[in-house]
Parts: sequence; structure tokens; C-alpha cells
Amino acid sequence: MSCWHWRLLGATLALTVCLITGASMAADLVIDGTTVTVDSDVSFDNEYIGNSSTGTLNQSGGTNTVSSLLTLGSQSGSSGTYNLSGGSLSTNGAIIGDGGTGTFNQTGGTNAQFGNLFLGYSSGGSGTYNQTGGTNTVAGIFFLAHDSGSSGTYNLSGGNLSAGFGYVGRQGVGVFNQSGGIMRISNNLQLGYYPGSSGTYNLSGGSLFAPAETIGVLVGGVGVFNQSGGTNTVTDFLALGYRSGSSGTYNLSGGSLVSAYESIGFQGLGTFYQSGGINTVTGELVVGDSTSGNGTYHLRGGSLAAPSEIIGSFGIGVFNQSGGTNTVTGDLRIGDQLNRSGDLPPKN
Repeated sequence: MSCWHWRLLGATLALTVCLITGASMAADLVIDGTTVTVDSDVSFDNEYIGNSSTGTLNQSGGTNTVSSLLTLGSQSGSSGTYNLSGGSLSTNGAIIGDGGTGTFNQTGGTNAQFGNLFLGYSSGGSGTYNQTGGTNTVAGIFFLAHDSGSSGTYNLSGGNLSAGFGYVGRQGVGVFNQSGGIMRISNNLQLGYYPGSSGTYNLSGGSLFAPAETIGVLVGGVGVFNQSGGTNTVTDFLALGYRSGSSGTYNLSGGSLVSAYESIGFQGLGTFYQSGGINTVTGELVVGDSTSGNGTYHLRGGSLAAPSEIIGSFGIGVFNQSGGTNTVTGDLRIGDQLNRSGDLPPKN
């Protein structure tokens, strides 16, 4: 038999609930004004940690099953914190910072979301996920800053994170900081999606794997990828400035980037700054890809290698080299298509 003592809304209500191991409690859990510790198996329909005030849930063992939604920091002015150090958490979906402030700290254990994970959902909502260990699995999509006026931050320094899709800055301001651990995306990682959004990925250590990465997606979307260490492996397509009116920037100063195809300025504005590190393109590098694409590659240090490079395909492309090494094992084409612009200034 396991017992929990909950004090909800400060000293207003106190109760103790004892469950036989393996038993289920199908109800909503609301934690306001107190801290609850879970170390055995429990089950709820919904959990609200910090619904209208401040609440904390500490899990060190057992299984916490939420059949519907886990919400931290539900209402404006509220604050919710979840500390996962052991055991497993299973939810249909999670909102960290709906209208208030939510913080999820994972040092161990397993967190499984069978739907989506939101960090910063509504306007005014702010969500932060700090992962130093354990495993976090998102079967659907993880959103950092879902609505306009929201903000979301994910700090990954250890452990494993996997998701189907990733939006960093969907309509608000999203930041992903990775200094360690492993991040795996099954489909597309997108930074700065809708107009007015801002998405930033800072990679200083660890490993990132994705089939596709889109930096600056739709018109008015701004995406920035800063890599000073670690490894970024893109098995299919890396695009900076995907649609016309978008802006995407990649700053490579250290670590390793490996991609099958790189488009700098696909239909929008794309800029690649390389001052160090290694950029290996296994297929083709295109600067100024489609008709409205405008791309610039600044090579100041480090090494770039590709079988084929096109500077100005259907769009406008510029390649500035003031340092580093550019190795093209096949074709180097300047102004590839008729009436298109390509420029490759000589190395200073």
C-alpha cells in the first residue's frame, strides 16, 4: 500500500490518499500552493501543476500515467514545476507553460508523450524544459512557443530526446540549447515558422540527427542555427530561407555538420557564416536555389567539402571566401541557369 499526503491551496484542504500498489485513480489532479511527491504507481485523467497559483510535483519512482493532458502553469500568473528523477511519466500530451510559467526538470527516468509537447502555449505563456539525463520521447510534435506572444526554451545537456517533428518558434520566440545528449527528429526540424516568429538552435555539444532541417520557414519567419561544437547530421535536406520572405542563418564556428543537400536561400533569404568547424555535403551545395532565392556563403575558416557546388542556380548566389578550405570534388558552377546571377569573388 502506498500513501500520498496532499495539501491543496495552502492550508485550506489537506487529505491523505492510500492506494494498493497497482491500483488506479481516474480523476483530475490539481496541485496549487503545495508540493506533491510521487514514488509509486498513480493514474489520472488530467494533471494541473500550478493551476491558479504555484505547484510542484516531484517524481522519484513508480509510474505516473496521465490519460489526457499534463499542464504546468495553466492560468495567467500561475507557476508549475515537475521534477522527474526516476520512474516513468506517460501522458497523451503535455503543456509546459499554458497561460502561466511552467518548468520541467528531468535528471533521470522516462518521459513518454504519445501526442505533442508544448513549451509556451498561449500568449503570455512561458515554458522551459531542462534535461540532464533520462529519456524524453515525443511521438508527435514538440512545439517551442506555439502561439504569438509565447516563449519556449529547451535545454538539453544529457540524456536522449526524440520527436516526430520539431517547431522551434512556431508563432512566438523559441530557443533550443544543446550542450550534450542526443536529439533525434524523425521528420523535419523547423526554426521560425510563421510570420513574426523567431527560432534559434544553439548546438555546442552532443549530437543532433534529422532527415530535414528548415531554418526560416514561411514569410516573416526568422530562424538561426548557431553551431560551436557537437555534430549535426541531416540525412536529406538543409534549407536556409525556405519560402519567399523568410530568413534563415547558419553560423558554424566549431563541430561538424554533415548533410546530403544544402540550400542557402531556397526561396527566401539564406546566409551561411563559417568561421570554423567542418561542413561536409555528401550531395550538392546550392547558394541561391529557386527563382526568389537569395543566398550568401561566407567561408572565413574551417573546411567545406562537396561533390558539387552551384552558386546562383535559379536565384541569386554569392560565395565569399576569406579563409578556410573549400574542396569541390566534382563540378563548380557559377550562374547555373540562364539569366541567373552567381558570384564567386577570389580569396583575399
